[in-house]
Amino acid sequence: MILAGLDTSVYGKTAFEFDHNRRKMYPFSTIFHSFGKQTNGRVCPGREVAEQMMIDVLIALGKCRLDSKLQ
Repeated sequence: MILAGLDTSVYGKTAFEFDHNRRKMYPFSTIFHSFGKQTNGRVCPGREVAEQMMIDVLIALGKCRLDSKLQ
């Protein structure tokens, strides 16, 4: 993903230099530009997996806590 932002065929000779005025930066950007429910057209493809994983972890921790209180 990071190396996609260094493609000289897309970004030109200055692909390896910081240039906030670079042409074509927005349509070819590989970052997600989002947080929470707000998005600028891109959402992390692993977002739902990460959210579900955290729910599962919290449920498992809650069960461990409950089991330790019952013993």
